[in-house]
Amino acid sequence: MGLRRAAGSGFKPMKQAIAGVSPPHADEVTVMQVFPSIARYFSAQKLGQLYSINVGISVLTIGNLIALASIPHALALYFYRLLPSLFGFPWHGGSYRLTNRRIVELCNEVNFGEVPKWMRIAAGAKFIVLGVVAFAILLIGWGWPASVVQWVIAGACCVAVVAGIVPLLAEALGEPIPMPCIRFDAEVKSIELDRFDTIEVDVKPGQEWFAAGDLVFKRGDVETFRLEGVSRPEAFRQTCVKSHMSYVGVKQALDRAAVPA
Repeated sequence: MGLRRAAGSGFKPMKQAIAGVSPPHADEVTVMQVFPSIARYFSAQKLGQLYSINVGISVLTIGNLIALASIPHALALYFYRLLPSLFGFPWHGGSYRLTNRRIVELCNEVNFGEVPKWMRIAAGAKFIVLGVVAFAILLIGWGWPASVVQWVIAGACCVAVVAGIVPLLAEALGEPIPMPCIRFDAEVKSIELDRFDTIEVDVKPGQEWFAAGDLVFKRGDVETFRLEGVSRPEAFRQTCVKSHMSYVGVKQALDRAAVPA
């Protein structure tokens, strides 16, 4: 009766990932996603070693004083960690994702790629409008360019107009110019949940201060995958282990069911 009432009220089952449990035809969905710590970087690891020096009185230890003095560097590392990859330059503003099938390292990247036609036309029109408006303001405010600075500004306006005309002309000729675009969560590397047997936490010197470490995925004695500088790695490791056990168990059960009696 309760089930009939739920069905009649428009109840719909939620599509939710169960770690590692999915038939082959099921969609890949996210189970858990974590972000790397700045402890993935060598300089942060060295800072972590210095921060751990407890020589001193009360809170006035050498480590705490170094931590206070190195705040600008730590902030620079934090924002560097968030920077996307720029045209192949290896910055990785990304994350580590566990799905019901794989463990994936992702990054955000800015690169040349296909963008919708309307975006290319809008970008060209925007440069034309900006150049024309800026030149009109120059004429209204200063009159016809007479000084070097005014001619430089007028030249910049002309460059903006040309930069807008070129993509529109290329679009009209059927040869669109590649434009920079940003891709979120582009895949860097991945591993299937059945491609490892054990997961170890490798805490490098200095990483313990940040409560971070590398997750090392092994098949036998061979390292098959590594995630660097995972924040609170033990929690993510436990989730990955459970997902691995579930995935392998379900896969073995499906393989046994596929074998004729």
